[in-house]
Amino acid sequence: VLCEGILFDSISFSGSVAGTSYLWDASDTTIGIGARNGVNTIPSFVTTNTVFGPITSTFTVTPAFTSNNFTCTGAKENFTISVLPDPSIYPLSDIDVCSGIQVPLTIVSGPVPGTIFKWKNTNTTISLSDSGVGNIPSFNATNLTSSTQLSTVSITPVVQLSGVQCAGAVEDFLITVNPTPDVNPIDDTVLCEGILFDSISFSGSVAGTSYLWGASDTTIGIGARNGVNSTPGFVATNNIFGPITSMFTITPVYTNNNVTCIGGKENFTIS
Repeated sequence: VLCEGILFDSISFSGSVAGTSYLWDASDTTIGIGARNGVNTIPSFVTTNTVFGPITSTFTVTPAFTSNNFTCTGAKENFTISVLPDPSIYPLSDIDVCSGIQVPLTIVSGPVPGTIFKWKNTNTTISLSDSGVGNIPSFNATNLTSSTQLSTVSITPVVQLSGVQCAGAVEDFLITVNPTPDVNPIDDTVLCEGILFDSISFSGSVAGTSYLWGASDTTIGIGARNGVNSTPGFVATNNIFGPITSMFTITPVYTNNNVTCIGGKENFTIS
């Protein structure tokens, strides 16, 4: 049993009777052998298989001894050479998710029936095991850091027959687990009317985060009800006979590879 693309050495036949000729023929030349028959030696050849299953060629060897123009033939001997196909994998798309998202089962398949798919994962911190066989199981993507976590999953297709295994080209795909963005807390603030209040710039542990903010009440003097990353400076106003309190809500948003991850909201008040 051979893998596709292997250089197979020539076979020279022998027996107990000196001077014997060995006539051979092959039932199937698509295994890569150039000739269907010959004498004494099967030439070397590079194995081929262009179908999606094993090809088996049966070789029949007939010993013949000739003396005084009389030929005696002995019992035929049969053996087989099987060539397995070169297995492959249908391409898989990269996966981009947020931390905490359940990644569904990834179906691994290829054109050769019976192929075994052996996979390895380079980064187990995303909550996927380091290796397995067959489909890649569903898992809850995890990223406990403040940066993007990358994992390369490498899949090797293998076909086997009679204990012989043939591996095809490795197929890789990338799993990206984005971090959960956060926002550093902002203290509540109480102001006197007419005070110039400085702008507030928001920040957090995940670089590249955008901070979407909204204010519940703009009559405190702030010109806008919402914005991104920072509130503008403003002069505090109050034209009623009691305190005015505006609740500010900040939502951290991180986007990578067209996947948007939203972190926990943070609230503070300005009165």
